[in-house]
Amino acid sequence: MSKVSFLIKKLSTMDYGNIIDVAKKVHAKTGKNTLAAAVDILRCGAKYQAGPLDYMQAQMFNIPESERRNVITSGVNNTFVKACNDPEYFHFFENKADFNNKFADFIGRDWMMVEKESSKEASEKLRADYLSFIEGKDEFILKPVDGMGGEGVVKLEATPDNFDKVFASAPCIIEEVIVQCKELAALNPSSVNTIRIITILKDGEVQIPIAYLRMGNGGIVDNFCSGGMLTPVDLETGKLRYDAADQENNVYPVHPTTGVTISGYQIPRFEEVKDFVRKAAMVIPEVRYVGWDVAIKDDGVCLIEGNEYPGHVFYIFANHHPDGNWMREDFEKMMGMRD
Repeated sequence: MSKVSFLIKKLSTMDYGNIIDVAKKVHAKTGKNTLAAAVDILRCGAKYQAGPLDYMQAQMFNIPESERRNVITSGVNNTFVKACNDPEYFHFFENKADFNNKFADFIGRDWMMVEKESSKEASEKLRADYLSFIEGKDEFILKPVDGMGGEGVVKLEATPDNFDKVFASAPCIIEEVIVQCKELAALNPSSVNTIRIITILKDGEVQIPIAYLRMGNGGIVDNFCSGGMLTPVDLETGKLRYDAADQENNVYPVHPTTGVTISGYQIPRFEEVKDFVRKAAMVIPEVRYVGWDVAIKDDGVCLIEGNEYPGHVFYIFANHHPDGNWMREDFEKMMGMRD
């Protein structure tokens, strides 16, 4: 999508009430005139393809033009996806069953597809398969086939009676519960805390521009839009670089549940994680820009999902860019979009 097309689309669909709300937040935070803040939000939308959320989370009201142009805004991220990813292959990422089948060598856990069945024979076979699946398990995870952001994900007891609940949720997949490594369980035990690691494939070479640890905050999922938090991982050392942030831009020096200090915390097996996603990135070379969610177990790593439209909001928290490098140029160089 061109900048002009993006701007026209944004202006026609823009939530002006939200702009005013964000402008009021800027006023409360900085004392800047609300109208002037609203005008600046619109200006950043036109010049940098930034939405109000981008403006607030990146605190664009507080950074110079030289940094604003390097922020990976929603429009910039859209350009990355269009330049790198072939939509014909998106179904492998959007449909969880397609994904698990395509990346079977990376899943590392037992799983089963559950379809709606109309015939008595098919329903009986499905029940038998379910009973076989739960054998030896205490719990399992149910996921909608096309769910996003952790929506609809539940943990159920592995009992025969729960077949009816699973069948009512079809189409869905059920999966073995992942037991995360003790180091990440110590950080937050309520959810499997995953690494979101970005890969960019160019001319047969896989590069990793950035990685994040996502942590739950009381729920069973660590998804950012479901109450979780995140912070960047140092690509060389595997240590967490800064305090964590949540979707509301709250900053957490320590995890609110466990009290563990976040900045400097060591992620185990991180070199293995990087090698793992480099291999995964070669499976569908037509999708060159991917955000992978990886779990770390005591005996290895496993793939949760891949995102053919990586969430740019991960990249734009002000407290994660104290050096002023917002990474747009880094991404573009890796993608071959600039020298």
